[in-house]
Order: sequence, then structure tokens, then C-alpha cells
Amino acid sequence: MGNFDKALDEDYQNQPILPAIPPERSTIVLDRGPMLPIDVPKPPDNSASPAAWLDYHEDAARHVALVLQYRRERSAFAEKYGDGPIKIETDPVSAREMVERGGGRYILKQGAAS
Repeated sequence: MGNFDKALDEDYQNQPILPAIPPERSTIVLDRGPMLPIDVPKPPDNSASPAAWLDYHEDAARHVALVLQYRRERSAFAEKYGDGPIKIETDPVSAREMVERGGGRYILKQGAAS
């Protein structure tokens, strides 16, 4: 049954016309690139137990690994996109999740719809 036949069919007549779904407005998010880890482990005092010192050394090694990972990711980001932030146009829900889960990497552009 074609569209013209539907218009003539009595079952389809007098049906309310649904409004068109409005187009979803996109939101602009700025990607600043990889972020340097902020939480630097602090050494315990001299009277701390050997287990506390071992935990500190493990935390320090993990932090050094994160810094090295940041340097690799940052250089790859700078090589691909340059030093400035890049614009990402996405839907409002994805933009909100990016900002919440990005750890400071993503920021909403001012004046962007959300």
C-alpha cells in the first residue's frame, strides 16, 4: 500500500498528525589533551614502618609510570592535533559524560547548548 493509498484509506483518515521530532542540538566540547597526573605520593616520616615505606615506593613507581605514559600520549596528541585544544561536536548526553569522566581533559565550550 503506497502513501497515496493510505491517505484514501478510512483507517488512516482523521488520525492526528504528530509533530516532527526537533533536530537534536549539538554541544561543543574542547579536548585539551592528556592531563598530567596530579596525585604525587608523599614520603612517610622517618619513624614509619617498613611496610609504609614499601607502599610509598610502589606508589612512587606507579606515579613515574603514569608520568611517562602522559608524556607519550601528550607528544602523540601534539603531533596529531598541535598544542591547542580541539573541538568535538557531540550530543549533550555524551558531552556531559565526557566532562564528568574526563578528569579535567574535556571542558564545555562557553555558550554551547547543553
